[in-house]
Amino acid sequence: MSSDVGIGLIIALVWQVAMTIIGIFFALRSGSPSIGDAFVSHMNHWDAGWYQHVLTYAYSPQGSPAAPAFYPLFPALVGLVSFLSFGLIDHMIAGLIINTAALWLATIALIRILRHFTTLRSAIVLGVALFLCFPAAFFMHVFYGEAIFVALGLWAYLFALQRRWWVVGALLAVLSAARLPAVLFMALCALEYLRTYSWKIRKALNPHALWFLLAPLGFILYGTYLAVVRQDFFAMFHAYAATNDWSYEVFSPNIFATIGGSISVIVGGVASRQLNYDIFVNDFVPLVALMALIVCSIYCFKLPKGRGVPLGIFGLLATIMFTLNGNTVSVHRYILPCVVIYVAAAAWHRRSWRSVILWGIALASLVLQLYLYMKFVSDVFAG
Repeated sequence: MSSDVGIGLIIALVWQVAMTIIGIFFALRSGSPSIGDAFVSHMNHWDAGWYQHVLTYAYSPQGSPAAPAFYPLFPALVGLVSFLSFGLIDHMIAGLIINTAALWLATIALIRILRHFTTLRSAIVLGVALFLCFPAAFFMHVFYGEAIFVALGLWAYLFALQRRWWVVGALLAVLSAARLPAVLFMALCALEYLRTYSWKIRKALNPHALWFLLAPLGFILYGTYLAVVRQDFFAMFHAYAATNDWSYEVFSPNIFATIGGSISVIVGGVASRQLNYDIFVNDFVPLVALMALIVCSIYCFKLPKGRGVPLGIFGLLATIMFTLNGNTVSVHRYILPCVVIYVAAAAWHRRSWRSVILWGIALASLVLQLYLYMKFVSDVFAG
């Protein structure tokens, strides 16, 4: 098992170095005047600006009322690294350090999770490859909180598989300070807990269940802080109405209408020969990711001994949650932490023809990831 640590470290370092070099190349092509400027600028677009805003204003009233939409874990860690270096490490480099460490931890956890479902080394390699090749994986490199969220979520689930419930509760508590989809990992770990007791609630109601009371602690502390500095415990939710940047975010429980709307936009674009980049990134790519999530979730219900049932439910719940806002914008980024995809692919990988199909998907995903990464570095919305 110790070899997982070394392998994970090598993978994380090589991947982050490669993404840095590619990002600098894209930035230079986009007009950055020097390599030094490109090193910083290629990571610093879109939500990265919001995280820097949080680092500057700490959610105080002097900052934007929309800032609380960005949860504090990632900027807090960035600020901590910079503080411990006595300011010698700036925020962008601190973010890269955190993301590299988080990717390392996420890779270790993913390897061990996959090993729980398959003994084939080739299947485990494939699962990790699909994770790193996922179209939105580059967000684990730039100045976003994706990497730390994925790492904490995967480790919480891994410890749930190992029945170490106090660690699960502690990790979920930290995760809830990272972003709202932490509730999905809470559900996944709770479902795995119930599976441990053969889905018998009376047996599951024992002292171990109390550790799950820790799960929302990070969110509660964040809300309490917002109540102090902004007099609004739920400022993270009210933030969406504080700016026109997210006017397209409208709660809509009719997820079929949301998905159908995106399909209609795509069909209309094709029919009118106006299938532009906006349709591609806001509708087509998210829908393909959603389709993969749904298919993989259903497949996990078929895994032996019911081991995949929590993952299957988790994936279907994620499908619902990610489409409740009346649109599919950024859904491919939200799906990145959904471990059900990588487990299902590794479990399905048995025969050579399946391997060819899955590696083909991985290659296509990587090409798409690099295309979206290029757009992101050019300051074009990519998710």
